[in-house]
This record gives sequence, structure tokens and C-alpha cells, in this order.
Amino acid sequence: MTSADVVFSFNRLRELKDNPSWLADIIQAMETPDARTVRIRLTEPNAVFLAMLVSPNFSILDSTVVKQQGGTDQPGADKVTEWLNQNSAGSGPFVLKGWVNEQEIVMVRNPNYWGQPAALERVIIRHIPDPTTQRQLLESGDVDAAHNLDADLIAELAQAGTTQIVRGDTLDTEYFAMHTSPEIGKELADKRVRQAIAYAIDYDGIIQQILRGAAVRPPSVIPSGLLGVTEAEDARYQTNVERARQLFGGSGFSERLRPHPDLLQRRHRGRGCLIRSSSEQDC
Repeated sequence: MTSADVVFSFNRLRELKDNPSWLADIIQAMETPDARTVRIRLTEPNAVFLAMLVSPNFSILDSTVVKQQGGTDQPGADKVTEWLNQNSAGSGPFVLKGWVNEQEIVMVRNPNYWGQPAALERVIIRHIPDPTTQRQLLESGDVDAAHNLDADLIAELAQAGTTQIVRGDTLDTEYFAMHTSPEIGKELADKRVRQAIAYAIDYDGIIQQILRGAAVRPPSVIPSGLLGVTEAEDARYQTNVERARQLFGGSGFSERLRPHPDLLQRRHRGRGCLIRSSSEQDC
């Protein structure tokens, strides 16, 4: 891998004009003083650029191999994507041997890896959407690791003592999105209604009762641990049922749109705020 491969890969990312291409838009120019050095000049200061570089979108490809398969870093039709879906053109410890969408990925040890050879000869990542099936395969020994089991299954596995449980932070985020358009619905277009919903949700109940404590609550949609989250901690919504009632009352929609009284009275059960619209359909 050389600096020329880095420049090729980043330019190709930008010229793909696909979903992640915008990540490379901030690159104004790149220089390669030698085969081991790349200098990148940005269009403007950006505090997160170094973190962006370690995302899979900025993976470094062997430019020679990619060009042979129809790839390009210039504007135009790049014809190598399908080939890359089934083959490797990188410098990592494993090479891709096959990928079937929503089924499995197969990787084998790279015999030409520049570093210490990988400890495993082969890795198979299977797509198993049902968590219960994952648990069964794990306990039967048909898989070595399972990922993203729900809190109830993890509690059962911990009690059984049949597996090793590894806990850690992820970037997985669950959020409740609301529109702001009067054309779609004038109730939610009123920010007081949206604020009332935010105040009515029992955040601690959801985390402790439903998720068994296996979650944290960042102050915004940005996951905890990323830049800017700490500075927004004081802006976090706190459950405040009375404040929710006041906002609903002040919005002018209180007769047609109000917190469901049963759920507001059962905050200790970890339930959220259920809103009924004028058509009596649950939101």
C-alpha cells in the first residue's frame, strides 16, 4: 500500500456519488511527497475528520487491482463495485471469499498480510435476525459468538452461566422522530406539542425496566462518546408530567390531543407517553 493508493481511494469515494460520498467532499486537495506520506488539505476546519478517516468508507484499496477490474477515481462510471462485493483489494489480515446479502460473509486468512498472520484461518459472519435463534445456536455450539441479543435473553444467559457475556458501548441509537410540517399535521407542527411529548416520556423507566439498564441516554440523537455530546448534557429533557400537561394546555390542541391518562399515571412501569389524535388513532 502506498500514498498513491490512499489518494486513489479517497478520490474514488468522492466520485462514486453514492450515499457516503459526501464524507469526502470536505477534501480540497491531496499531496503525496513520498510513497509513505499523504497531506490532505480541507475546505474548512473540521474537528471530526480524523474520526471519519477510520470509518469503512475510507478503506484503502489497491489502486492497481481496482483499475484492472474497471474501477476509477475520476468522474464517470465506476464498474468495480460488484467485483468488490465478492473479492478483496485491501491490505488487511483477512480477504473476502464470498458475500450473500442477508445471509453470510466468508473471510479467510490473508497469506500475503504484511503483519503477523491472523490467529483464525477462517471467519464466517452469518445473518441471523432472530435473537432467540442466535441464543440457541450459541448454546449448541453452532456459532462462537452472538451479537445484539436483547436484554431479556442476556439476563437468561447470565443466569444459566453457559456463555461468556462481553458488554460494551455501541453507536446503536433508538429515537422517536416527529415531523414539524403543518401540511402533514398541524398538531405536531406546534413545538409545544412536541415538547410536551418529550417531557411525558419515562426515560429512566424505559432504560431500567424494559432494557434492564443496558442503555444510556444521550442529550440528543448523537450517541454518547462522540464530539459535542458532553457540551449538550444540560439540555437533556427530563420526565416532567406536569410540564407536559401545561404545554399541551397552552398549545390549543388539548381537547383533541392530550397525554393518555392511564399511561401518565403508570410511569413506574416504564411506559412512554401515548398520544391520541382527533381520529382516535394511537400515534
